[in-house]
Amino acid sequence: MKSITSEGGDAAKLAAYISVRGNGVLSVPVDNDVPRGRYSISLNFWNEGWSKDVNDCFTIIVR
Repeated sequence: MKSITSEGGDAAKLAAYISVRGNGVLSVPVDNDVPRGRYSISLNFWNEGWSKDVNDCFTIIVR
């Protein structure tokens, strides 16, 4: 994961819980204490001899 930014939440708290699998699945446990807010996820995709940064490619809204 490249970075997490937030509007009204705590990006560091979400970063402690979130995981990204190789097949593109974002996972956050149901039992967490991530504050409400809108979170933008930026990722770095890489493979042998190639990489690409993609900014704000996913949005997670915690209600």
